[in-house]
Amino acid sequence: MKTKPNRVAIYYFFDIEGIVDSYVKFIIEDLLNHVNRLIIVCNGYLTNEGRETFESFTSEIIITDNYWLNILGYRQGMEYIGWDKLGAYDELILLDHSIYGPLFPFSKIFEDMKENNCDFWSITKHHSIPHEQIIKYKNGDLPAHLQNYFIVFRKKLLNNSIFIQHWRGLKVTNDYSEMLCQHDGVLTQKLSNLGFKSGVYVYTDDLEGYSYNTFVDVTYMLVENRNCPFVHKLIFTRPYSEIISKSSGHNAIKTLDFIKNKTNYDVSLIYKNLIRVSNQLSLKRNLHLNYILSDKSIEKPQQFRKKIALMMHIYFSDLIDYCFSYAQSMPEYADIYITVVTENMKNEVEAVFSNLKCNKLTVIIMPNRGRDVGSLLIALREYLYKYDYICFMHDKKSTQDKPFTVGYDFGYKCFDNLLGSNALVQNIINTFDSNPHLGMLMPPPPIHGIYNLLMFDEWGENYEQTVELAKRLGVSIPIEREHELISPLGTMFWFRPESLRKLIDYQWDYNDFPVEPNKSDGTILHAIERIYGLIVQYEGYYPAWVINSNYMSVELTNLNYLLKCSYGKQKNTTLSGKEVTEIIKCYFKDKLKKKPLLRRIAAFLYKKIKRLFTILKH
Repeated sequence: MKTKPNRVAIYYFFDIEGIVDSYVKFIIEDLLNHVNRLIIVCNGYLTNEGRETFESFTSEIIITDNYWLNILGYRQGMEYIGWDKLGAYDELILLDHSIYGPLFPFSKIFEDMKENNCDFWSITKHHSIPHEQIIKYKNGDLPAHLQNYFIVFRKKLLNNSIFIQHWRGLKVTNDYSEMLCQHDGVLTQKLSNLGFKSGVYVYTDDLEGYSYNTFVDVTYMLVENRNCPFVHKLIFTRPYSEIISKSSGHNAIKTLDFIKNKTNYDVSLIYKNLIRVSNQLSLKRNLHLNYILSDKSIEKPQQFRKKIALMMHIYFSDLIDYCFSYAQSMPEYADIYITVVTENMKNEVEAVFSNLKCNKLTVIIMPNRGRDVGSLLIALREYLYKYDYICFMHDKKSTQDKPFTVGYDFGYKCFDNLLGSNALVQNIINTFDSNPHLGMLMPPPPIHGIYNLLMFDEWGENYEQTVELAKRLGVSIPIEREHELISPLGTMFWFRPESLRKLIDYQWDYNDFPVEPNKSDGTILHAIERIYGLIVQYEGYYPAWVINSNYMSVELTNLNYLLKCSYGKQKNTTLSGKEVTEIIKCYFKDKLKKKPLLRRIAAFLYKKIKRLFTILKH
């Protein structure tokens, strides 16, 4: 009877908050069935809960600092074992926190590799990198090499002095390219030149040319067809510019769909970690968190009747009928709440909405302070936690934008994609049911008229105030000026109340909001409008876009046209210099009042832009 190999594992861990998420516990729990000793090297610090989790697995925990790269953490673990004692083990396993999995038990991995007559092996191989892409490597193209997120060295190497000297001679650096040149890209070739044999669990030689790093670029190919047991966190978090430059962007979502539908791995382990640590914009883009739903037919029958409400703020009496026409899309078992600012409006709303088939209608008078935000966070606050999902809407004129069709169509985009039909509403409810980590659905931001400029700066005058608001609420989440928002511009959305708990539970007062007439930008109301999506992420959910299938045909045309305008690829479609400068003048028109310095700056920029377009024209 063969005995189990004497294995030691070094697990390198880093989390900026020191939190040990469930996906880490899952991988270590399975790994412990196959190793005799586990050493955890933690870069930075651990929360008390994180330390308790690791201590439930091993007493050998090393807290280090400034070792941002896993290689140096691995080396510290080897130093802890003792260079002269490594040879006592049959296998040394090095792995880190950057991977989710295994998608099937470690027992299969080790059993499959047991008969592989190699001296060291990894799950995947990184193909050769051309010299021009990594100029720090001085010897031409960087050789193909085994990837170190999970790599195993066997006894023959653990007793080899050259192997040990390589690790001991590594220079401390936080530069990934430098470490790639002094370790990752050379160790495999160095050991192979000495006669040691390498192996891989997932064969990818036939994919050379598709990608240098198949594990990150074409993950779905590996998990679907080649039994790859791990998925790298990077496929969900890296900048989308890196993805769109070499693919159509489907890798992450295809991989996640396969894991969800074809394996027993709990995808909530991935979601919980990603939502907590990711830049919201990267997660939204990489996972294509866009729900295109039919407004003609219900895509699947509702399994469980949830508690549903429509909450709406109506200020303009001439829009009561408009709001009523969309409110009819709600299911008959829903509760309807309307806030207004006068007794007359209350009577008018009740007269119209009394014809609505619903479970309950409640009309509430509130002060004319805070607009839709005051409606949701103060007037309606006591009702919010009674419901599973809520649709929040308000009437919208936006008469500051000329012609009025600009603002009207912004409102139409919100109403049509949130309450466009009964079928759409039922499909939205089903979408929440099917996606437990979904916290908020909003229409995509407007891209017509003056709103074109939002594509370049959705923050407007509100970045600093949003940061201050986050501090006021006690929300510790990165808010970065250069990253666009995933928040409902227009303040209309479907949501789970618990996904906005931090905002709802704050004791807002009407005096927190400016008196009317209100500014068109730069107030606490506009900061709240921009923090909604960030609160959703803070509470452990993700925000996403929703658009009905009929409206999507319009949106595709608009996006294609704007893309061609941006690149100037189609004749007679690019905006003229006069059109661009007129847009800029309109945009700044209200902002420049009583701001002479800003007015002079804008006038200067106007002249420069006009001159630039004249030059480009010639």
